[in-house]
Amino acid sequence: MKIINKIKEKFRRLGKKDKAVKQALQCKGWPSKEKLSLLFDLAQQTAKLDGDILEIGSAWGRSTVLLALATTKKIWSIDPHTGGVAYIKRGEDQGSFVEFKENLKKNKVANRVNLLCSTTAAVVKNNLMQQDVRFSMVFIDGLHTAEGVKVDFDFAFSRLNISGIMVFDDYFEPTVPDYIEMINLLMAKYSLNLTKDINSRLVYCSKTNMNVLHDFTQTQHLSQEPSGRYQVLDIGFHGDKHLINVINYIIGNCVYFIETGTNVGSTLRFVAKQFKNVMCFSCEPDKAAYEYALQNIDEDNVKIFNEGTKDFLDRLMDSYSEVFDQNVVFWLDAHGCGFDWPLKYEIEFITNKFKKAFIFIDDFKVPGCEVFGYDSYNGQECSFEYIKDSLNPDLTYNIYYPTYTEKTSLFHPLRGWCLVHYGAERLNLPQELVHIVSCYTYGFKIL
Repeated sequence: MKIINKIKEKFRRLGKKDKAVKQALQCKGWPSKEKLSLLFDLAQQTAKLDGDILEIGSAWGRSTVLLALATTKKIWSIDPHTGGVAYIKRGEDQGSFVEFKENLKKNKVANRVNLLCSTTAAVVKNNLMQQDVRFSMVFIDGLHTAEGVKVDFDFAFSRLNISGIMVFDDYFEPTVPDYIEMINLLMAKYSLNLTKDINSRLVYCSKTNMNVLHDFTQTQHLSQEPSGRYQVLDIGFHGDKHLINVINYIIGNCVYFIETGTNVGSTLRFVAKQFKNVMCFSCEPDKAAYEYALQNIDEDNVKIFNEGTKDFLDRLMDSYSEVFDQNVVFWLDAHGCGFDWPLKYEIEFITNKFKKAFIFIDDFKVPGCEVFGYDSYNGQECSFEYIKDSLNPDLTYNIYYPTYTEKTSLFHPLRGWCLVHYGAERLNLPQELVHIVSCYTYGFKIL
């Protein structure tokens, strides 16, 4: 019976796609039947992902209508409707906006399409799109120049959700080599894998947790309070690209991020911006640092508390009890010089109260690898020997350390870290990450 239902569903979808493609082809435009068919399939793939669909370059609306018929999502269209490179060279105006709106209305999708009759650059400059708008799919068919596609990509990629798909048109067009070269450069820069479909003349890629690390030359900027006491970074975790890739891979499958030691909020803001669907909690006992963090972070998925670790964890238990049964990433960074560390208490509390967790500890001593700095103060050493007696003895843990030795941050020396993971089997890390960490099991309980 299940097989029969699957066959029926397949034919139903094929019928829906054929109807949508035929309907879209009634509109004026360049997208072929093959191109529309693939766009339909890709839109269907992202149907269950959070986020709207963005189209850059709509012309008379053939592909816009197709995307709207493929899903029930909201569609955003960015196009000045003046035409592309060919129109510009001829000094002509495409003037497609009126017919574009008529096609949306005729196909009964106008109520789901947000029209921005503008270039992407103008959308960015004039803040024409709300900051919280995110996408599950992006179709870029804008100005076919190197500069044009880079502007489109930079705008759209930052808003594309994890697992979202980005599609580029006319990749196989020989008359736009600079456009094609820029796409290739962007793929390499963000470690994106491009799928090429010659039949439809489309190429596309999927955003993964490995890709959210932006180019360091653009993101590792410092902003300082006039006094110079506090520094805020646009990137977290010391800018260590390997550590960030490991955390990004893990946090994409988690619901909560919990940090102790907010400081001025660089890491917290970085995580909150990259993962809008992850709720972030953090504590900072220093009043001045706490207030500065509040100024720097305006994301809706963040809660910061001006208190120490014990009060903070008690607060979570009293007011956010649902957190304790979910997948959680911890970033423990409430240790340094001049005070007694809460690290042992943190480890004991977490491993006894949370069913499962990924516990990252910053400034940690990496055994046998002296290139990594770590914290040590007044008999307190940030190391496994220091915390092991605080671990719940009834659990088995997977302990991960970094194995790389090259400099991974433009602005910070290597700092050691450790990942203590329990409540599930050993991580199935992708090949790109396997070589940068080592893992061993600690404890006696069989998973």
